[in-house]
Amino acid sequence: MAFGEYFLHEMIYRFFCPVLLRPCELKVNPVNQILMKKIEFIISLFSILISAFCVAQIPFPAETAVVVSKAGSNSHYTLYTIPNAGMENALGFTSCATVDFSPHEVNGVGLNNVDKLLYSAVYSDNGTPENLTDDVHLYRIGADGTYQDLGVLPVTGEGKNVSDRGYKVKVEYVNFLAGTVYNDKYIYFTIALSHLGKMESVIASRKKLLDLDADDITIYVAEIDNISSLTSTPAAPSRYYKLDISNARVKAAVNAFVQSFNDNYNNTPGNWGDKLYSASRTESGFHDIDVHPETGLLYSYINYPHPTLGGEDMVGFPIAANLNASRKAYIANPVGTITNEVPSSPLVGLAFNIAGNHLYALFASGEYGEIDLTTGGVNILDVSNIHNDGMGLMNMRSGAQYTLLGDMARPFGDIVNPVQFGTIQALLAKEGLIVNWQTLSEVNNHHFDIEVSVDGKHFTKVATVLSKAQLVSNTPLDYTHTIDRSALPLGVLSVSVLGLMSLAGLGRRVSKWGVAMMIALTGMGLYACSKSDVVNTGTDKTIYVRIAQVDIDGTTTYSKVVKVIKH
Repeated sequence: MAFGEYFLHEMIYRFFCPVLLRPCELKVNPVNQILMKKIEFIISLFSILISAFCVAQIPFPAETAVVVSKAGSNSHYTLYTIPNAGMENALGFTSCATVDFSPHEVNGVGLNNVDKLLYSAVYSDNGTPENLTDDVHLYRIGADGTYQDLGVLPVTGEGKNVSDRGYKVKVEYVNFLAGTVYNDKYIYFTIALSHLGKMESVIASRKKLLDLDADDITIYVAEIDNISSLTSTPAAPSRYYKLDISNARVKAAVNAFVQSFNDNYNNTPGNWGDKLYSASRTESGFHDIDVHPETGLLYSYINYPHPTLGGEDMVGFPIAANLNASRKAYIANPVGTITNEVPSSPLVGLAFNIAGNHLYALFASGEYGEIDLTTGGVNILDVSNIHNDGMGLMNMRSGAQYTLLGDMARPFGDIVNPVQFGTIQALLAKEGLIVNWQTLSEVNNHHFDIEVSVDGKHFTKVATVLSKAQLVSNTPLDYTHTIDRSALPLGVLSVSVLGLMSLAGLGRRVSKWGVAMMIALTGMGLYACSKSDVVNTGTDKTIYVRIAQVDIDGTTTYSKVVKVIKH
């Protein structure tokens, strides 16, 4: 629990509870129960606000690929980076942060060039094995290892419902092994049961073995838009497409994956919910996704058990998928003709370089290689220097363990801004906030928005200044603007009391104690969080300024962030 949330709970139950209910030992009655529920609701609202304001995440640098990895079955992860120019060097990974994630596995990672943060599909066992739709969350991760749980990654809803003895389960789950980011979108696969007959027959008989094949499932490509601005995941994907696996080679590989699904189901003791949960955790299937930075083609790698050796020995090959003419399905085709038997461990990460002319692959054995975009073959460069030890799966061929879990994210390039900023200064004086800046060049610039913040992350616009350039300027231009103190935003949280009253359902019936409680809660929310997205000129907090540059087409880019000098 975050400090702010803990603080609020403690204050409510140690201070407000005796004051409001006089005392808490009063008989439990419907009125008190309703009031306590409203208090809980207010706490949850403040927890959301505090978590949004208090999490400051350090962005990842441009021109740098990122690996999230752990060795063995533990929660201790390490973030590694490797420069775009050196991605061919298997020994060139540098650890930059460590973090203990509470979930079991962090995978499906992608770097977002909008906020320069990492996004990941995270498996988090919610204790409901009969429900496959709530186990995978979307996380936002900073370069310093700080992270936010944005909530459950939604399925498409296309999976069929299976019923048995009062249970009704939608058989669809997020393949958390495969995900990436492209143009501020999170892209991931879901796997859905599309035909009920075989599953219902197995459940009804209690003894019959499951024998699904590729025709009984549908794989979807789901997308969530504008992830940089998300405070929580939506209830449904922004859109989704069917993955067309009708290519004979792709379908045969998917059939091998489905057979692994069947084996996991049939060999797991317990009820059918436990069996279904175990089946969804098979090591086979599509492992990771990346999008070609130039063509927009979707690339993935499918692993499945070796056709003769079996066990944990895997084979696999890359696929490329593009949207069909009707834009309703991705058509999956193999890259080249080679099926890779080496390495014989599953792929854990797939990432292009910025130019898109090299596709790199990291495997659970720790081996690192490049995938030939013509033949589909894997050229193993070396065993990477990413930490790899502990208990793990056994490679049946070599007897070696492969224990590296995680994923790899494609680097993003430096964005060339249409405005090249020179010096930027901000001074808080008696007359107000004075902002001075210089542009060294401008192309198609329309205006500037001056934005302020007290945490350096959440900004509020306070003024707009038109560009002096006539569309194009290659000479320095100087700007200055003063914002009156009265125009600077003050304490957004404090003016939201009436909104909270309305949301809590108290309305006009709220007592003076209720008003006092909400005002005090507002004060505690501000106290518990040392960061806010507004400027309060009556405090000693550090104030930050940045300048948003807005093109004639509405595209926005930002200057560096500077601290305000208080005069």
